Amino acid sequence: MDRAPKSRQPIDLPFDLEGDEWVSADGNRILFTNGVASPVRPSHEIYSSERVSGVWQTPVRARDVGFPFLTDDENPHLTEDERTLFFESSRADGFGNQDIWMSTKSGTAWAPAINLGSAVNTAEVEGSPFSLDGTELYFDGKGDRGISWTARDKAGHWLPARVIVPGIYGDPSLTRAGDLYMIRGEQTPDGGFGGGCLCGASGEAVRASRGSSCNLRRNESIEP
Repeated sequence: MDRAPKSRQPIDLPFDLEGDEWVSADGNRILFTNGVASPVRPSHEIYSSERVSGVWQTPVRARDVGFPFLTDDENPHLTEDERTLFFESSRADGFGNQDIWMSTKSGTAWAPAINLGSAVNTAEVEGSPFSLDGTELYFDGKGDRGISWTARDKAGHWLPARVIVPGIYGDPSLTRAGDLYMIRGEQTPDGGFGGGCLCGASGEAVRASRGSSCNLRRNESIEP
């Protein structure tokens, strides 16, 4: 598959971006997880910043500008229209460790976040959610649990999630054409996980894996 990006354009953020970030399609809004406490950003939670007249503003806690986050929420992701929000959290009323939660925006207000339920979440860790339109969702299971996919039925209920890329894969993202990109990791000598490269699977292969009992077991490395 020859769909690797032909060029890269940095967004030139003037602050210490910790990671797990979402960037708007126009490159002017960002949400990110503040993983390390500092005098400037003392809490482990999700922060927000906007670029105004080409200048990035000082990040603020996203919950202070209306997002339904709590301390220790992570990995924010907005759909392309910025009306549906997904993130991972270990907040109360979950199913164990980190779960995936969502919220929808009505007018200018975000609804209280809800857990995606047992069709998606387990006693283990689910995270790194990605959805273009709020009806289909890709996420990882951390460690060696691979990339999973689910979708909402006509009644709005989430279907049981299925693994479409087994193994040490994480951080899924999808193009408008349906091509799936992810990070392929490797197991470290101490039994942990790390390293890896960017891999991809064509939209055709992704659609086939969702509609049958097969998995995407072979993914092309597109960047060392």
